[in-house]
Amino acid sequence: MSSSTPQLTTNLTTGQLLDSFSNPSLTPHGYLNSALPSYKLPTALPQIHTEAVALLSSLDNATQELIAKLERVVSDMLSSANRLKYEVELLSGDVEQLDISMTNDLKPQVDDVARKSPAMQRLEMLELVRRRLVEVLDTFTEAKKIDMDLRSGGGETEDKIREMLAQGKFKLANDEVERLGKIIEVWKGTHEFAVKSDFVGKLRKLVQDTVTRSEGGGTATTLSTGFDSEASTPATGRSPVPPSISTFEKQQEYPNVRASAEFLRHEAREGYLGLIESLKKIRQA
Repeated sequence: MSSSTPQLTTNLTTGQLLDSFSNPSLTPHGYLNSALPSYKLPTALPQIHTEAVALLSSLDNATQELIAKLERVVSDMLSSANRLKYEVELLSGDVEQLDISMTNDLKPQVDDVARKSPAMQRLEMLELVRRRLVEVLDTFTEAKKIDMDLRSGGGETEDKIREMLAQGKFKLANDEVERLGKIIEVWKGTHEFAVKSDFVGKLRKLVQDTVTRSEGGGTATTLSTGFDSEASTPATGRSPVPPSISTFEKQQEYPNVRASAEFLRHEAREGYLGLIESLKKIRQA
């Protein structure tokens, strides 16, 4: 029997009468046992009947009152729906107008302030330094992977290139070889550079030979390196290291194929000097 259910009296308000219905554990028989007096023969039956009728009448009145209140709330919601829709459309238009104003009117002013602000210039320089440091870190990370692979025979890298060639991804394989050619510049000036350069040269020759066979024999096709295959083959018969695909625009500075090593050194030196100059600016600031 629920102890929270009030005993039926004529002084109960609608809220007090319906309060027990908010209890999720309420059961119909529990509510009746709490609201009605206990049954005692033989005189209690008329009293129980009277109080049950009174309880049902009170509950019916309370239900009608709640229904009327619900109808008023729904009516208010329906009547305010059009106004709410209008206000939402009005707000949407204001936001759109603000966006247009900020894009067309304020953006030039903001850009002008950003260009003149020393803080923004400093942030741009720091962002440039961060990108270059990330590039250096990525380069050394890849160089470490290549070194470990070569110490174990270079099979993993070669298998990766062969798999690309087997799938007909000649351009992708050539790009990967050129990327390896740029990474091994880390060992420039050391006794390990020659070994790693020979390995990349073998991979490059593997790509060119595969392309030649896929075209039914004949002259090897140059894969976006900017050099003709005949012009790029020196008298020694070994394939030189062509310039990077991403730096094709600079190859006119080094028209001689045998000067490709000097070209790569020049490119690397420019990148390192730029990074050092940025670090000096930060220190002076």
